[in-house]
Amino acid sequence: MRRLHHLSGKGSASRALYIAFFINVAFLIVEFIGGLLTNSLALMADAGHMLTDIGGLLIAIIAQKIADRPSSKKRTYGHGRAKVLAAFINGLSLWFIVGVIASEAVIRMFNPPEVESLLMLIIACAGLFANLGSALVLKSHRKEDINIRGAFLHLMADSLGSVAAIIAGLVMLYGGWLLIDPIVSLLISAIILFSSISIVREAAVILLESSPSKIDIEEVRRLLENMPEVSYCHDLHIWSIGADRSILTAHLIVTDDAVRDRLLKQAMTEIQEKFGINHTTIQFESEEFHKDFGCNAKD
Repeated sequence: MRRLHHLSGKGSASRALYIAFFINVAFLIVEFIGGLLTNSLALMADAGHMLTDIGGLLIAIIAQKIADRPSSKKRTYGHGRAKVLAAFINGLSLWFIVGVIASEAVIRMFNPPEVESLLMLIIACAGLFANLGSALVLKSHRKEDINIRGAFLHLMADSLGSVAAIIAGLVMLYGGWLLIDPIVSLLISAIILFSSISIVREAAVILLESSPSKIDIEEVRRLLENMPEVSYCHDLHIWSIGADRSILTAHLIVTDDAVRDRLLKQAMTEIQEKFGINHTTIQFESEEFHKDFGCNAKD
């Protein structure tokens, strides 16, 4: 029953990505045709911006398909890292977008151009609805999947851009203050940069096989070494395959061979209950065996 629920969740996340993708593709087509018919450079430019969201969603969809593949002889842990890599790429692409927006905003602050404020408002409002609709579809899945979270951040970043354009458009339409456009753009760039740092850092931690930040490796070591008949623990490693799958391996030096099975069950149960690690590999060694290899110090 638990397995069926898990699969259902994965299918639901994939559907959400597809829905968000097609919403953005549909709006891109409308915007592109509108730009051709009205000869509006603003519409064409916004259509280009929409392409970045579609690219981010496409990366997320491809990663989801790869991650759903079963493990193989060459990929014994499966393909879960594909989703982490996709989130990392999407996070870095947000930094690229921030750099482009910020550099253009700085240029415009020194030489603010004339803007068709009313057309800008119409485009920004339409874009906001498209992006918020797509983000709403992904919202319920963003906490369970780092890949979905990366795509969600892309859409929210574009939504913030639309909000900024609406604010700037209203100020320019009724107040004529052209500097509001680059000022608001710089503010939104800062918000996007700040919000994307966490997902890039989380993905980098997983890709570099660092210990998960939520798990204190020394606390795990103490738990293992405090078990009866365990002298000490060495070669303790904890890393993640994906945001929701952590793995532990360790060597435990025991004083009595007869207690190994009991200790293994106790260690695996306590580690799963306390740290949420459900893939644990522990090698037991006698003190005599360990001394033969000349490793008498804890590591």
